[in-house]
Amino acid sequence: MRPRRRLALSAVRAAVIALVILAMLRPTLVYTETKKEKATLILLFDASRSMTVPDALAGKTRWEALRGAVADAAPALAELARDFEVKAYVFDENVRPVEMAADGKIALPDKPAGQETAIGAAIEEVLRQAAGKRLLGVILFSDGAQRALPPRDLPPQSAAAQLRHQGDPLFGVAFGSRRGWAPPRTSPSRSCRPILSSS
Repeated sequence: MRPRRRLALSAVRAAVIALVILAMLRPTLVYTETKKEKATLILLFDASRSMTVPDALAGKTRWEALRGAVADAAPALAELARDFEVKAYVFDENVRPVEMAADGKIALPDKPAGQETAIGAAIEEVLRQAAGKRLLGVILFSDGAQRALPPRDLPPQSAAAQLRHQGDPLFGVAFGSRRGWAPPRTSPSRSCRPILSSS
């Protein structure tokens, strides 16, 4: 056999042996991909008829004051939406999602017409819809008066206890008379507090 052919045959044999050894080692390719999961901020707006009472600042109805405050906060909401998922809902006896535009404007109804104010049931419903997501918190915009009939009469304190158990904050933003408006506490050390104001 010619030396060149013998050299080629030796190289093939060495390659086969190397492949067999490599196969015995069972090589595995492992790679890690990291994805940042956005936390969810829930905005919950009271759209019941009690929000039509004109006892807010400057003679506005509670709903007009609420819409004005939310419109003023649109730039801040748009900024928040860059880093967080912002979900907006209106509620009365039921809960309905509302759209938030890229500029932070929220498409709230012109007038609130709900017959009930099921605060506790509304909080429970949005928490159910956000199950499995990382929750930044819930912001409740309301006059604070729960008026609901069974089976939608879950006390707000029960829904707040669920949030507290999960370690998620609940912020209350009051509109109208503040008498009797005491949002349920979400932790022993921090009570719910407004982060937007109707004034």
